[in-house]
Amino acid sequence: MSLMLFGGGFVFIPLIQQIVVDGLHWVTLPEFTSAIAMGQVTPGPILISAAFIGDIHDMQ
Repeated sequence: MSLMLFGGGFVFIPLIQQIVVDGLHWVTLPEFTSAIAMGQVTPGPILISAAFIGDIHDMQ
């Protein structure tokens, strides 16, 4: 995993998308895009995005 972290946490965004949007269908692509956008305006963008996705999934 540390080999993939070159470039920061942003390299995980396509992997997260593949899992939660394409694979598990927990969120839609617009919801995922909103999660990423929300993470950009807060500290810890990937952590905030993961929490946002989890909240959306729990509400459904």
